[in-house]
Amino acid sequence: MGSNKLVIKCGKFAVLVDLHILPQGLRKDTSWFSEEKKKDICMLLKETIDSRIKDYLDAHKRHELSKNAEFTQYNPLSLKGYGLHITAYFIKRGVHLHCIVGKPKCELHVFPDQFVVRVNQLE
Repeated sequence: MGSNKLVIKCGKFAVLVDLHILPQGLRKDTSWFSEEKKKDICMLLKETIDSRIKDYLDAHKRHELSKNAEFTQYNPLSLKGYGLHITAYFIKRGVHLHCIVGKPKCELHVFPDQFVVRVNQLE
Protein backbone atom coordinates (compact mmCIF):
# COMPACT_ATOMS: atom_id res chain seq x y z
CA MET A 1 0.00 0.00 0.00
CA GLY A 2 1.47 3.36 -1.05
CA SER A 3 1.25 6.17 1.47
CA ASN A 4 1.49 9.92 0.94
CA LYS A 5 1.45 12.74 3.44
CA LEU A 6 -0.21 15.98 2.45
CA VAL A 7 -1.56 19.12 4.02
CA ILE A 8 -4.85 20.77 3.12
CA LYS A 9 -5.23 24.40 4.16
CA CYS A 10 -8.72 25.32 5.36
CA GLY A 11 -9.02 28.85 6.69
CA LYS A 12 -6.47 29.29 9.44
CA PHE A 13 -5.97 25.53 9.85
CA ALA A 14 -3.59 23.11 8.20
CA VAL A 15 -5.13 19.62 8.18
CA LEU A 16 -2.62 16.78 8.05
CA VAL A 17 -3.77 14.06 5.66
CA ASP A 18 -2.37 10.55 5.60
CA LEU A 19 -3.29 9.27 2.12
CA HIS A 20 -3.08 5.51 1.53
CA ILE A 21 -3.31 4.29 -2.06
CA LEU A 22 -4.46 0.69 -2.29
CA PRO A 23 -2.74 -1.36 -5.01
CA GLN A 24 -4.67 -2.79 -7.96
CA GLY A 25 -4.22 -6.07 -9.77
CA LEU A 26 -2.06 -9.09 -9.13
CA ARG A 27 1.19 -7.09 -9.17
CA LYS A 28 0.02 -4.88 -6.30
CA ASP A 29 0.61 -1.83 -8.48
CA THR A 30 -0.17 1.76 -7.35
CA SER A 31 0.83 3.38 -10.64
CA TRP A 32 -2.87 3.93 -11.46
CA PHE A 33 -2.87 6.81 -8.97
CA SER A 34 -1.81 10.20 -10.38
CA GLU A 35 -1.39 13.76 -9.12
CA GLU A 36 -4.67 14.61 -10.89
CA LYS A 37 -6.47 11.98 -8.78
CA LYS A 38 -4.96 13.55 -5.65
CA LYS A 39 -6.58 16.87 -6.62
CA ASP A 40 -9.91 15.08 -7.23
CA ILE A 41 -9.75 13.52 -3.76
CA CYS A 42 -9.04 16.90 -2.16
CA MET A 43 -12.07 18.37 -3.94
CA LEU A 44 -14.31 15.49 -2.82
CA LEU A 45 -13.19 15.79 0.81
CA LYS A 46 -13.04 19.60 1.07
CA GLU A 47 -16.62 19.94 2.32
CA THR A 48 -16.09 17.21 4.92
CA ILE A 49 -12.94 18.89 6.22
CA ASP A 50 -14.58 22.33 6.27
CA SER A 51 -17.52 20.89 8.23
CA ARG A 52 -15.21 19.20 10.74
CA ILE A 53 -13.30 22.44 11.33
CA LYS A 54 -16.54 24.40 11.74
CA ASP A 55 -17.79 21.86 14.32
CA TYR A 56 -14.47 22.04 16.15
CA LEU A 57 -14.54 25.85 16.27
CA ASP A 58 -18.17 25.89 17.44
CA ALA A 59 -17.39 23.43 20.23
CA HIS A 60 -14.27 25.39 21.14
CA LYS A 61 -16.30 28.60 21.47
CA ARG A 62 -18.73 26.82 23.80
CA HIS A 63 -15.81 25.23 25.69
CA GLU A 64 -17.27 21.83 24.94
CA LEU A 65 -14.41 20.08 23.23
CA SER A 66 -15.91 16.66 22.91
CA LYS A 67 -14.06 13.40 22.61
CA ASN A 68 -16.75 12.18 20.19
CA ALA A 69 -15.67 12.38 16.56
CA GLU A 70 -18.10 12.52 13.68
CA PHE A 71 -15.87 10.32 11.52
CA THR A 72 -13.76 8.05 13.64
CA GLN A 73 -11.87 4.95 12.64
CA TYR A 74 -14.92 2.91 13.68
CA ASN A 75 -17.39 5.09 11.76
CA PRO A 76 -15.59 6.08 8.53
CA LEU A 77 -16.91 8.26 5.75
CA SER A 78 -17.28 6.36 2.47
CA LEU A 79 -17.46 8.14 -0.90
CA LYS A 80 -17.46 7.11 -4.53
CA GLY A 81 -16.57 9.51 -7.32
CA TYR A 82 -14.13 10.12 -10.16
CA GLY A 83 -13.77 6.32 -10.54
CA LEU A 84 -12.50 6.03 -6.96
CA HIS A 85 -13.74 4.53 -3.72
CA ILE A 86 -12.61 6.64 -0.77
CA THR A 87 -12.79 5.74 2.90
CA ALA A 88 -11.80 8.50 5.31
CA TYR A 89 -11.78 9.11 9.04
CA PHE A 90 -10.33 11.48 11.60
CA ILE A 91 -8.09 10.30 14.42
CA LYS A 92 -6.77 12.20 17.38
CA ARG A 93 -3.07 12.96 17.27
CA GLY A 94 -1.15 12.43 20.47
CA VAL A 95 1.20 15.31 19.77
CA HIS A 96 0.31 19.00 19.52
CA LEU A 97 1.97 20.59 16.50
CA HIS A 98 2.32 24.27 15.68
CA CYS A 99 2.88 25.91 12.33
CA ILE A 100 4.37 29.36 12.03
CA VAL A 101 3.97 31.44 8.88
CA GLY A 102 6.56 34.09 8.01
CA LYS A 103 4.28 37.10 8.51
CA PRO A 104 3.78 38.37 12.06
CA LYS A 105 0.20 38.03 13.33
CA CYS A 106 -0.54 35.53 10.56
CA GLU A 107 -0.54 32.20 12.30
CA LEU A 108 -1.57 28.92 10.75
CA HIS A 109 -2.76 26.31 13.26
CA VAL A 110 -2.35 22.59 12.77
CA PHE A 111 -5.75 20.95 13.16
CA PRO A 112 -5.74 18.65 16.23
CA ASP A 113 -7.09 15.62 14.32
CA GLN A 114 -5.30 13.80 11.55
CA PHE A 115 -7.35 12.83 8.49
CA VAL A 116 -6.67 9.30 7.24
CA VAL A 117 -7.81 8.59 3.68
CA ARG A 118 -7.73 5.22 1.90
CA VAL A 119 -8.26 5.17 -1.86
CA ASN A 120 -8.84 2.37 -4.30
CA GLN A 121 -9.91 2.31 -7.91
CA LEU A 122 -13.47 1.26 -8.75
CA GLU A 123 -13.59 -1.77 -10.98
